[in-house]
Amino acid sequence: MSDRNASLKTLLKLAEDPCAEKREALLKALTEMFLRDAAGLSPDRRALFGEVFEVLAYSLPSSAREALALAMSKEEHAPANLIQLLARDVPHVAEPILKYSPLLTQRDLLQALQEGNASTARAVAVRNDLSPQVTQSVLRYKATAAVIVSNKFAQISYEDFRDLYDISLKNRTLPALMLDRVDLPPDIMNALMFGVDPSQHLSILERTELLTEDDIDMALSISDLQFTSRSLQDPGLVAQAKRQASQIAKDKRLDCTHLEELLRRGGGIEFTAAVSEMARLDYSFTEELLKAPHATGIAVLGRALNLPKTTFSAILLLSNGGRKRSPERVSAAMALFPKISHRAAHNTLRFWRHFSTPLEKVAAA
Repeated sequence: MSDRNASLKTLLKLAEDPCAEKREALLKALTEMFLRDAAGLSPDRRALFGEVFEVLAYSLPSSAREALALAMSKEEHAPANLIQLLARDVPHVAEPILKYSPLLTQRDLLQALQEGNASTARAVAVRNDLSPQVTQSVLRYKATAAVIVSNKFAQISYEDFRDLYDISLKNRTLPALMLDRVDLPPDIMNALMFGVDPSQHLSILERTELLTEDDIDMALSISDLQFTSRSLQDPGLVAQAKRQASQIAKDKRLDCTHLEELLRRGGGIEFTAAVSEMARLDYSFTEELLKAPHATGIAVLGRALNLPKTTFSAILLLSNGGRKRSPERVSAAMALFPKISHRAAHNTLRFWRHFSTPLEKVAAA
């Protein structure tokens, strides 16, 4: 046996000293020694160090193990068995190991999450090596959503992004965090337009502009996002207005001149039905776009339908929600309108058609 190994065997005996203060001082000294020489140690010597650490650390209060865990958390040459023990210790000991240790495999993390609790999930959520399976396991604890979304190294499946979107409907800080991710699915990105501050709308539109037809086809083929809204208007009047708009479209008279005429007559159901027909959107969805205070939806519709700026401004001021818009909102919408490219508007409209189409019609298509 080498002198080094003999010394470690001797240390194992010293580790059994009944004086806790001496054992704690020994643990600290050994930790510093190990970290200094770790890269050059053989596997056998690391294992011996591990035995000493286990005897010492688990004969002392958890504060000593916490210090040891902090010291070993980022060490790639740490004794493997020691790391496994520390990862399953009480939360304040396990936390740095779960957060940073490069020795924990994806299987280790999944097992720790299965055996652990919310504190385990919060610790694992910040790691820089999260596979989709580990991310999914972490997200069983909904409180980790913001941490996972903010972790650019976390691999997130479409199904988990979909769950995060549902969470974002009640968590007002989550949509903005989701938009910062480059891997955000395009259908969810477009759906988030209805839940984020209007200052972020142009960014969404610019990213949507970059999508190809194939990108959109693929996104919509797996998307089940649906917006459910119900008009407060009389169903009979809505149905009649929709039939009239459809006939006018067949007669090729459904254009900006017709829209402006409807606006001058007060807009209302007939105007909404006309825009719905032109954009091929659900009536109630169109109604929501026209009533929205920020008017981004009107700007997108205007660009997608090639409406002149004068018609757009008339819709902005005279449509369903026009009288409720502040001068600041109107000014912001007028400034946004020319910044939206036709491609961005058309791409966005494809997503909106999907969102507003009942699922049974999607299935039958």
